[in-house]
Parts: sequence; C-alpha cells; structure tokens
Amino acid sequence: MATAAATAQAAAAAASAASPSIALLTTPTPTPTPPAQAAPVDKIAENVALQVADAQSLLLLLKTPDTALCCSVLEALVKYGAESKTHRQYLVSQGIVPELIALLRGRGTESTALKKHITACLSCVTDIEQVTPDMAAADTVMALLQLIQSEEAVEILDEACATLSHIAREYSVKNAVRKQSGIKQLASLMASADPDVRRSATATIHVLLEDYACRTAIRTLGAIPSLVDGCASEYPEIQDLALAALARCAQDSAARLEMRKLAVHKRLVELLALPSHANAAHAVLAALSACLEDKPMNAGMRETPAAEHVAKLLVKEDLKVKRAATDFLAVLGREPENQAAIRDSGCLSGLFSALSHPDPSIVSAAALALHVILPHDSNEPEVLKSPVFDVLLQRLNDADVRDAILLALANCFTIAKLRLRVRTHPALGDLVRFAGALDDPAPAALCIGNASDDDPCRQELVRLDAVAVLVSVVEAKSAAGVKVDEVLAALARLLQEPAARAAFRTANGVAVTMALLDNAPKLAPASVHAVCSVVSMASSQDDIAADFCQSGATARLLPLMDAVPLARTALDKLLDHHLSARYWLHARLDAHHSTARADFYDTGAAYRPSSSSGTGPSFPSLDTLRASPLDTRAAVVWIAPDEQAVREICDEVRRAAGVPLPPAAVAGDAPSAEPAPAAVPAQYVPALLSAAATAIARRLGALTSAATAEAAFRLAELKCAAGSNVLPATTALPAMTAPGHRALLLKAVCDRLGVGVALVRGEYGRCWNEATVRAGYVAAEMVDGDGAAVVAALDDGSVGGGEEVAVILDLEAEAGVTARLLVVGTPAAGRYVRL
Repeated sequence: MATAAATAQAAAAAASAASPSIALLTTPTPTPTPPAQAAPVDKIAENVALQVADAQSLLLLLKTPDTALCCSVLEALVKYGAESKTHRQYLVSQGIVPELIALLRGRGTESTALKKHITACLSCVTDIEQVTPDMAAADTVMALLQLIQSEEAVEILDEACATLSHIAREYSVKNAVRKQSGIKQLASLMASADPDVRRSATATIHVLLEDYACRTAIRTLGAIPSLVDGCASEYPEIQDLALAALARCAQDSAARLEMRKLAVHKRLVELLALPSHANAAHAVLAALSACLEDKPMNAGMRETPAAEHVAKLLVKEDLKVKRAATDFLAVLGREPENQAAIRDSGCLSGLFSALSHPDPSIVSAAALALHVILPHDSNEPEVLKSPVFDVLLQRLNDADVRDAILLALANCFTIAKLRLRVRTHPALGDLVRFAGALDDPAPAALCIGNASDDDPCRQELVRLDAVAVLVSVVEAKSAAGVKVDEVLAALARLLQEPAARAAFRTANGVAVTMALLDNAPKLAPASVHAVCSVVSMASSQDDIAADFCQSGATARLLPLMDAVPLARTALDKLLDHHLSARYWLHARLDAHHSTARADFYDTGAAYRPSSSSGTGPSFPSLDTLRASPLDTRAAVVWIAPDEQAVREICDEVRRAAGVPLPPAAVAGDAPSAEPAPAAVPAQYVPALLSAAATAIARRLGALTSAATAEAAFRLAELKCAAGSNVLPATTALPAMTAPGHRALLLKAVCDRLGVGVALVRGEYGRCWNEATVRAGYVAAEMVDGDGAAVVAALDDGSVGGGEEVAVILDLEAEAGVTARLLVVGTPAAGRYVRL
C-alpha cells in the first residue's frame, strides 16, 4: 500500500488551500482474490489510513487506480456531502457528477463494492435544489437507467433510484426516463421486497408525476395499483410518498377513472381508521380529496364512514390534520348526496367551531368549506340553529381571513332569514367598503349580489352608494385586465332597484359598460354574459336604454346573440328604443312600437342581416349611411318624427275619416320628448285604417310591374341628385310605390294618429301591415266576401264591438277605390302576403 499512501500525500499537496477541509479518514481496504476464482470479485487488502486536508484532494484521489483507496475516498465524500447542502453544491460545481459516471461505467463494472460507493456518492451529491447541466446530462440519465434495469443488489438499486428522484425534477430528465422505458422498471421496483428500494422508486415516480406525459405513461403501465399498495405500507416514508404520488396522479381524469375501478376512495377511507396511519392522516385526506374530483367517486362516498372519521380528526389539535380535514370537507360537500353524512357525523358543527380557532389558516379553510356546503337547502335548519352567521360577521374585519369569511357569508346570504338579520347591520356598509378597497373585489361583490335578493337590503345597499362603488371598481379593474364577472353580476342584481338605475346613469355606468362591450371579442363567455346582464337590467329604464342605443350598444350586441343567450335579451330591451334596428333584425314592428318619437329608417334588402359572414350581423347607423360614398344599392328611406309628407297624409286622413281624433304627435326640437298620441277609441279604428290605406294608395297609385320599375329608376335618380344614400321620406315619396315603402309609410302615419299597426316583412321582400279591430265596428264595404263572413260570425252585437279580428291592410287599391281590410286567414289575405 506504499503506492496508495504516496498517491494520497501527493494529491493532498497538490490540492487548493482554499477548498473546504475534511477530517481524518480511516477505511479498511480489501485483500487480493485467489487467481483461480472464475468471476471477478473485490480485492481484500489491509486497512489504509488517510490524512486529507481538503475536499479538493479527495476529488483528485478519485483518479487513483487502487480500488480500495477509491472506495475510501467515495465514502469520505459521502460523509462530507452529508454534512451540509453547501458541501454538496461545492462538489457538484467541481464536476464530480460526470467523473462519478465515468468511474461507474469504467472500473465500476468490475467491482460491486465500488459500484455501491459510486451510487451512494451520486445519491448524496445530487440532493441539492438546483439540477445542474451535469446532473441532467444524457450520460448521467442513461447510466442510472441501465443500473436499475440490470442490477440486482438492493443497495445499488436504492441509491440509483434516489439519484433519479433528485435529477428528475428537470423536464429533460423526465422525458428521457419516459422514452427509455424507465417508468416500467420503476413501477416494478415499487413492488420490491426491499423497503428502501420501494421508497426510492416511489420517490422517483412521485417526481415524474409532475409531468402530464409521465402521468399518462405511469397509468398505462399499471403503476397505480402499486401506488395504492404503497399507501398501506407499514413504513411511514413509503406511506407519505405513495399518498403524495397518488394525489398527483389523480390530477388526470383518466387516472381518476382507473382509481374508481380500483375503488381507491374506499381503500383510502379504510386507512383513516388504522392506528398505523394516524400520523399520515393529513396525507390520506389530501390524496382522497384529489380522487374525489371524480364526481361518481365523490357521490359514492356516502357508502363509506369517511365523514365519521373526519369528524374525529376535526377535533384534533394537530394543525396539519385539522387543515387537511377542512379541505377534504370542501371537496366532499360538493355533492348533494354527502350532505346528510356531513351533518349527521358532526362535521358541520366541527366546521362552525373551527371558525373560532386562533390559527388563521384553519379559519380560512373552514370558511371555504362552508362556502361549498352552505348553499345546499338541506343544511339551512342547521345553519339557522347555529351561531355561524354571527361568528362570520364578527370576523369580517379580520384581514387575515377576510376573503374566505366573505365567501362563506355570501352563501349565508342565500338564506332569506339571514338576509332579514342583516338589513340594518353595519356589515352592509363594510361590504361596500371592501368591494371598493380590496385587491380582489369578487368575494365582497358576491356578498352584495346575494344580499340584493332581499328588497330592503338592496335598497340599503343603494343608499350606501354601492352602485357607484361597483361601477368604479369595474372601470378600474377591467382597465387593469382583471376579471370583474362577480362585480358585474352584483351590479346587475342591484339594478333591479329604480334608484340603482338612476345612480348607475349618474356614475357614468353606460360608458363603463360600453368599454367592456367594445372589448367583448377578447373576453371569456362568462364575462360577456355578465356584461350583457348589466345592459339588460339597466335598460329597464328608458333613458338608460336610449343612452345605450346612442352609444352603439345594439351594434355591439348583435354579433353576440348566438354565442351569449343573454345578449339577445339585452338587445330586445334596447331594440324597443331603436326600432330601425329591430325591424332590420326581426323583420317586424308590433303595434305598440311607435315610430312617432324618433328617426326611423328602413335599410331595405341591401343591408339585410346574414349569418354567412361568420362574424355576426352588423347594423349600419344613420350617420354611417349618410357618410358612406354613394353606391349602387337602393336608397335608404328615412322618416323623421316631424316628416312633412307624413304630416300631410295625417291631415288628409283626419279630413276623410270623419271621426274625432287626438292631436298628432308633432315633433319639435326634441321629438323624443313629445308624448305619444292617445289611443283612438276602438269604434273609430276600422274607419281610420281604411282611410289611411286609401290615402296612401291614392298618392302612390296602383301597384303594377311597370310602376314599380319606374319608381325604382326614379328613386335612383333622386339618390344621385341628393348625393346621399339616405333620402327623407318627403323627398322620396313620389318613388315610394314598392310594397315595402307603402307599408312603412302606413306604419308612420298610423303611429302619429294613435292607431296601433304592425309592420311585417315577409319572404321575397313582401311587406304588409297588420292590425286588430273589433268585429262589430267593421263596415261591410271594408271587407271582401270571405272576410265579411268571418266578421259577421264574430260580431255578437254587444256594446264592446264583439270579438277582435286580425286584419291586413290592402295598400294596392286603385285610385278612387276604398282600401279594404283583409281578414287574416282568408284566401285574400293569404294571396296579399305572398303575391
């Protein structure tokens, strides 16, 4: 051994004085094997004492050709690395990993003892936070995989698996292990008879489960049963690793399906009752919670005594166990089938008690569990009997647990009797303050929204200026890219109150909401739904609906109708204030839709909505049409509230009708502010309808193919002369002979006379007007033969004029002929709407 001693002293002398120091080491060395032995075995020699001054010297000594000395050096390096993480980092930074791998692939193949020392050293030095390039190198991974696939010595398998668990935190290592079939071997090692090998293999699988592809491979290779068996191990380390690995594996729905087939949830519940797993209860609950993301498994928990076991764990003083129990109940409580077990076992009472715990994490976990459990109606009697509501209100100002407390309170507010108790409570003011002050306003907004289901609470919240606060929060948070769905939902529920709608308009709510609508294509469907709910509720007030229309809300909502159902609801409210868009979209204006108070224009067939574009319909505004360059499409006829041609026809109808009429709604500077004309008494309606239809037919002449073609040419001339795509009805009147123009003109006239008439556009551009009259007031000359029979049958001779009759107005009568009323359902009416 003179050579070994000389080598050691030479290496020590050459080492850097700045490298970390290490103490005296004494290691036995092997002695020679008889030459006649067939297989190479370790040599056995006398003990060698090494006096080494620093770790760098040890690294240099690794190059010694003497196997015994090399084993001594490796053992010394393991002791040095085990002292601290800093020592291990130093060794790795000095390139020990590739040197060990080279040694393993060289002389390590000839000596089992040397191989044991090499793998032990690798396992030690790689136990650091950062996976270095040397540790993740392909040579390192391949050498370790070859070891676990070919080696039989349990010590080597243990250290090799442990090393893999250290370096597999790097994605490239996970990928290499998966591609080189390492997972299959690791799965088999989890069933090893040696507990150390099982522990290290399970640790490696636990790390690999961080990657989705590895999770899939682990599942398909049948490793889940081994993990489940590991959960029941008698060794605590294996228990903890297997439970943690099972929780990670349960992140994938396919793995949860496999676990359901294996009844993993029932096996885990059984572990909760075992004394051997008392210290692992928190890990069992964490794994069980992950498994219960599978709804059938969660619903199946009613067949197990899980709730009884958890109720016992809730009263333990161990914070880790208590927290795991509350988290588990938050998952278990998602299914209605489990509510009875949670109540009957005392878990609900345990959660109530946990709200008073001094540790904030326990309070938060209990409040979050209650947030899940309280919405179930079956728990309401238990909640009302307990002091939970008062406890939650008391802890509302505790900043450490405020968000969780707010979420639990939000679901308390779904109970009507609890809303009664908070009507005059200062907590309402706190909710408004929190909504405006907290970084995350969602929990407070959720409370406000649920409390708003109670009328006095809603009125109090409006009085506390909640609307202005929520509008400002929406404006600020949405500008910062933060989701405000819950805030919008709360705002929509407050807007049921008339005073809230007034406050919304004062707080510039229309502009804030329009900013979100402008950004709707970039928002999630749930966010768009929330915005549309605000538009819908706010538009119950006419002036707000008008503001939305003027801001272009109709154009923003139109493309959203198919994807967001509530967009259609909001749009329908707005379209009552934008009749041009309503007629364009729905091809119909009902009798109560009056065009007398605002501009109305018919875009005709050229701008008809189409679903073929793929981007949704887009309705052009009047200003857009006016500003557009002159094109070849048909002119857009515009009827202003004080349109001269319409007023002249109204005057003519008044003279011809011979019945007392209310004054027409004549527009001044602000036509929208004029009151609508009073409704005409039912006995005069048939005569007025006939007179109006007759006046229009007389002005426009008989409807013939030649007249229609000439009118279209004339309309194009007028459009070119005006230099605009939009023509006022007074200018376009001589050319308004088409059925659509006649029906439009009659609708405008009747709206100003106070007679309810519908405007309908059918197929192939055919348009007509519908009205309802009393059968007893219809003169025989106003209807044809078939219609007369219908009217006569419905006229019971009563003072009220008999039953109502739906009629269509004939606008195609020749000059000098009184226009008829065509009874809906008769052949004449059918021909009129189709031919």
